[in-house]
Amino acid sequence: MPLIEAKCTNCGGNLVFDDSKEKVFCTFCGTPFINEKTINNYQTNNNYNVGVVNIYGGGSINGLSDQNTGFGQTTLSISDHKYAAAFSKSEDQVKRELIYLLMNDKNAPLDVAFKTNFTSIKREYYPVAFIEVTCSAEWDATSIWEHEESYQVAREETVYIDYRGKEHKHSGSDTEYVNGRSINHYRRPMSRTVYDTKWRTITDAVQRTEGRVNPTTFTEIIWMGPESRKDMFFSWIDHVEHSQFLEVEHDYLKEYDVIKAEKEQLDAVDEAKEDARIDIGNVASRDVPGNRYEDMYVTSHVLSVNVVTHFLGVYHIDYEYSGKNYEYYSTGGTSSKDVIFGDHPTDSSLAQHANNIQKKINEANSIRMWPLVGIICFPLVALGVLGAEWSYIFAELGAKHPNTTILLITILIDSFLLAAAIGATMFSYLKYEAVDKVVDAAKKKKASYFSDNQKIKKQIYDLMENKTIPIETASASIEQLISNHFATYRDLDSLVYQKDKKENWKLIKKTLIVSFIILAILLVLGMILWAICLFIANRR
Repeated sequence: MPLIEAKCTNCGGNLVFDDSKEKVFCTFCGTPFINEKTINNYQTNNNYNVGVVNIYGGGSINGLSDQNTGFGQTTLSISDHKYAAAFSKSEDQVKRELIYLLMNDKNAPLDVAFKTNFTSIKREYYPVAFIEVTCSAEWDATSIWEHEESYQVAREETVYIDYRGKEHKHSGSDTEYVNGRSINHYRRPMSRTVYDTKWRTITDAVQRTEGRVNPTTFTEIIWMGPESRKDMFFSWIDHVEHSQFLEVEHDYLKEYDVIKAEKEQLDAVDEAKEDARIDIGNVASRDVPGNRYEDMYVTSHVLSVNVVTHFLGVYHIDYEYSGKNYEYYSTGGTSSKDVIFGDHPTDSSLAQHANNIQKKINEANSIRMWPLVGIICFPLVALGVLGAEWSYIFAELGAKHPNTTILLITILIDSFLLAAAIGATMFSYLKYEAVDKVVDAAKKKKASYFSDNQKIKKQIYDLMENKTIPIETASASIEQLISNHFATYRDLDSLVYQKDKKENWKLIKKTLIVSFIILAILLVLGMILWAICLFIANRR
């Protein structure tokens, strides 16, 4: 491997050039360099040291173009220092975090904490480039100074005046009552001038302005890892405190799964420079005087680029439940939100139990409507019968020769009908009350269903964590817990009274007893009434 000695521009030490790897570094201070061939190729194919940002109307950036004006070459340095975000959580903490997430999912199996098997847990480091881009810029734009002012516009409008002098938007007539008779007054139209207030923009001055943005450094973060993982993890970088990134040696990274970078460093530099140009364009747009601007041009100069590699720590867990494999990702940092739960174990029977409860509630609600109709209709029937009976009685008493036999038959029939209507009303009320209790009970069961599931999951988790209990005993206890829990919700048919003949028969017997008592009272009252009518008829 031939070596060529050269001097370091940083410390004056000797540079070592490895032509097989095209890498140049200082043997004294360790500063890395890029060889001339690489630099020339980079500048030939990626000549972005000067860029022009053209900003149109109102400061929106509509286009970005680049040109070579010979302003000078960009100083590019790639640091050998590496920084890795420390894993602040232990493997046990991450496992527990996953179990809690599974337990909190209402559709997760009840025994998920017990039957979840961790097949592997990896601490992965994903490469991310922190690229410091220093650039300056000149800008020129059309500055516009303006203000808003109000003005009035006259228009003709027709209104309609009624007899009281009140204005209306529409024509028509109004009625006035005088001494018990009505007088119709038509509204009379009246034209008038009204003034509407409007606003307009007044331009005070238009002037071409220019300025300069002094050298400013922007830190652009570029994802270097697999593109398929960028959407998953890139936003997590913002949640890692700067103090969590520690400078590490190569030996430190050997203990972890370091994911290979898929993006070339020079491509990352190009991306960072484009981002920096946009950033300095935004800085320049804030310096433009006036209320707004148009036709703004920003000429940016990339002065230096410094690339420092960072590594984002990610826990990657593979686990298995009931023969199916799943994945889980969690940040190595402290943020509790940076997790990717993804596909995970679920138990469709849990949702089915909840649906069964809702089905029973719907059935009971539909049944509850019929007693409610009876509560409304049967009293109306009773009032109708009572009204018809008294009308007939008064009609007979008003006749010269009332037919007391037909009157007696009418009183007896109406007594039976009235007793039946009152009994039916009572049955409807009792039925409604019974079904209403069913609905309330089912709703309470549904409300407590998922919370009861969570309690069972917690009990199973406690059994799993109790290392003093043999695994066989814990497994049997868990099976019994789940069996007893599902038995509570498995059959809700007994809650719906219309399917329980015993409950209906109890209501019918209670209603019949009350109806017979009411009928007896009505018959006694009817006979007294008939005797009074007979007495009145014999007096004539």
